[in-house]
Amino acid sequence: MLADGGFAVAYHQAPLEGRDFEVMARRFDADGVAQSDEFQMNTYTDSLQKNVRIAAGPSGFFAVWQSQWQDGDGYGVFGRSYDATFGVDVQELMLSETGEGWQEYAAVAGGGDGRFVVVWHQDDGMGQFEIKARIHMPRSGH
Repeated sequence: MLADGGFAVAYHQAPLEGRDFEVMARRFDADGVAQSDEFQMNTYTDSLQKNVRIAAGPSGFFAVWQSQWQDGDGYGVFGRSYDATFGVDVQELMLSETGEGWQEYAAVAGGGDGRFVVVWHQDDGMGQFEIKARIHMPRSGH
């Protein structure tokens, strides 16, 4: 749910026209009427981008997903912020701490102060997974 009573829906889309999975979103008003066409959130389009999650904050929402090979090894966790009118933060961010191993299955929650907490599990290289967390504050205006 967004501050204006509307909401956003995010999902990964199956491959189309020779492309791999992409992460998409669409905005709706409080009555469920679409306020935007679907739009692609990931800018890196090689391989797979999937398991997207979004959370609303006071001025928009933040999206996180896993992207294959974008960080150079396995999956990494990436994200992007959007303001209330879905203006995009131009920078797609790598949120996981390392490009080594697999970081996947991210989740995100928004706080009233505009910050977002992102969590994911990360392969420690020895067959065990660790839970990682990061607090993100979108740049001013997003």
